Order: sequence, then structure tokens, then C-alpha cells
Amino acid sequence: MKKYLLSLLGLFIACIAVAQPSSIVLSEKIKITFPGPIDSSSSFSQMGAKVYSYSVKDSSLNYSALSMDLSPMGLQAEMVSSMGDAIWDQIKTGMLQQMGNVDLKKDEIIQFKGKSCLKLELDISKLVSDELKGKTIYNISFFSGSVLHQLSLMVRTTDNKQKEADEFFNTLVIEQ
Repeated sequence: MKKYLLSLLGLFIACIAVAQPSSIVLSEKIKITFPGPIDSSSSFSQMGAKVYSYSVKDSSLNYSALSMDLSPMGLQAEMVSSMGDAIWDQIKTGMLQQMGNVDLKKDEIIQFKGKSCLKLELDISKLVSDELKGKTIYNISFFSGSVLHQLSLMVRTTDNKQKEADEFFNTLVIEQ
């Protein structure tokens, strides 16, 4: 009987641990909460980008967050602020060129949690890359000094998941 109860208790604790949201610090004063445990393959690239992700069980939704300090490439905080919203055209153009066969569904510059942000909705159904294969990416990008942050939700179904993307984006905490 004890073994049975201990087994059930262990299973219950494991289920609770898996279902719990995961908060991570993206960079100084920037925190985001994923709806579940962060993938253990979250990476840190040679260029200094930190990438975190979480996929739902059936992989139909992939949440990700990126943080990358661009100062080693010559983009200082003063340059970012002096460029204003014009920087978003350069960021958007670079992203679209790098991704390849992508259609821009929505593109707007918004104020979000005190930051100027680029908010995109991309149709990625024609991508060749298996890693990025899906239907839609919802993305929001912003700077904190010279650090670029991007939050994304990749959807692999035809369902509209703007609500889920907004819920994820709204977990963002920016400490002053």
C-alpha cells in the first residue's frame, strides 16, 4: 500500500512540476514567463544570443525568447535611441531576408510596457527549413539599451493563436 501511495504521490508531483510555468531572466531587468518548462536545449550562440524555448506536448505551439547584446557589433545604446523607430525597418528587413520565403501578414510599431516595439505576424508556411516549418509566427521585438529582445510564438496549425501570443507577451516584466 505504501509503495502504491508513494508511486501516486511521485506521479502527482511530476505532473505538477511539468505543468508549472517557467520564469527566466532574459537580460538585466528583463524577465519572461513561459507557460511550461523551458527546453533543456536552450542555447547560447557564439554571437552572444541567448535563446530559450518551450514547446507544447504536440509541438503545435513553440514559445521562444531571444536576448542578444549588439554592442560588440558596434550598435551602442545611444545609436539605438537616436535612430528611433527607423531601426525597426532595418531589423525587419534583416529578419525577412534571413528567413527567406516568408510573407508579412502584420507589421506595426507599438508602445508596449514602456518600450517602442516591432510587432510582426509572419506567414511561414512556405519555408523550406524544417526547424522553422510552420504556419504563423507572432513576434514582438524591443531594445533595452543595446540588447535586442524578441519574444515569439510559432504556430504549426492553421488556427489563429494571437490570444496565446498576447498572453505570452504580457508575461514580460521590465524592471525600472
